[in-house]
Amino acid sequence: MEDRKKALWQGARPLIGSVVGVGIFGLPFVFSEAGYVFGLIELVIVASLALLTYFIFADLLAANKEHVRFVAVVGHQLGPVGRVVAAVAFFGSLWGAMLAYVIVGGQFIANVLHPWLGGPLFHYQLAFWLIAASAMIGGSLFVRRLQAVLIPFFVVMIVGLALFAIPHLHVEYLTASDPGRMLLPFGALIFAFSGFAAVPESRDALGRRKQLIRPALILSVVMVTLLYGLFTLAIVGMTGPFTSHQAVEGLRFVAGPWLSIFVSVIGLCTVFTAFVSVGNSVMNSLLYDFRGRFLSSWWLAVVIPLCVFLFGARDFIQVIGATGGLLGGLSGIVLVLAYERARLTAQLPKRELALPQALVALAFLLFVAMIVATLIEIV
Repeated sequence: MEDRKKALWQGARPLIGSVVGVGIFGLPFVFSEAGYVFGLIELVIVASLALLTYFIFADLLAANKEHVRFVAVVGHQLGPVGRVVAAVAFFGSLWGAMLAYVIVGGQFIANVLHPWLGGPLFHYQLAFWLIAASAMIGGSLFVRRLQAVLIPFFVVMIVGLALFAIPHLHVEYLTASDPGRMLLPFGALIFAFSGFAAVPESRDALGRRKQLIRPALILSVVMVTLLYGLFTLAIVGMTGPFTSHQAVEGLRFVAGPWLSIFVSVIGLCTVFTAFVSVGNSVMNSLLYDFRGRFLSSWWLAVVIPLCVFLFGARDFIQVIGATGGLLGGLSGIVLVLAYERARLTAQLPKRELALPQALVALAFLLFVAMIVATLIEIV
């Protein structure tokens, strides 16, 4: 029993490390705008649909005998055109996420160190990229060890924040709502759960116990959902109408600088873990789907988001909107199409056919809605 629990946690860590990133800091604002109760309901809905997406990818991996990743899995089912679309969506969304981590990770470092060291925000963002990119040189094994240390650390800190917030919660902040904006949290939540690229890493972490992949994915989603619920409870309950876009500034206004520094430390841990986890997924795709070499795969994984950042892409909201809404939605669409193709050609094991087509269709419609909503917002 203990070995099973250990294996489940090992399988859950890569997905938790990839999912819990910069998205968590956008949730308190949209929860406060729509109403905390509406936000919680949508949190459960999106978490359930995210779990369905993870199951779809895990089933496709189980049906593929080769040691491959997202691009090759989709390409195997949808042919060369599908492979190209999958590559654009996959690498674009993950590099976009890494770019967002550089932007916000540097801001978190600046929140903590700027009062003592001074200097422009740009330098702190470059420092974040350099440290996180260097950590990725250790490869998958080092990333797993890093996750083993940092994930429990930021989990404990988020729980500590929630415990601190309990005496300071304002019930009126948590019960207020705006029905006209009740759907606002959906976009932020979809971005906050966009981590299916880490499913192969979770499967690899299970070693010989790959049959535990579904329980490990369930554990991951339950853990992430609880963390999101606790974090938004603490921030919205304390700051209410003063909740800022990235949570930190609102705390500075309501509770003083020390609490905003504490939350910045939480943010730095989560964003750093997410950067190396997502970057590791990019590296492994280059290694296994494109037969790249280790150093060249590492260099491509880390230098592309840096170049885009240096060319001027530094607006956090625009970056997560384009990568999460457009490229993330496109990734989900090709994944669902690949799954249905595998179902029609009977390439999936019979036990994998249990996912109802209605649920798969619902996931497809959700991804289409993501793209449409993002395009409308851009226009």
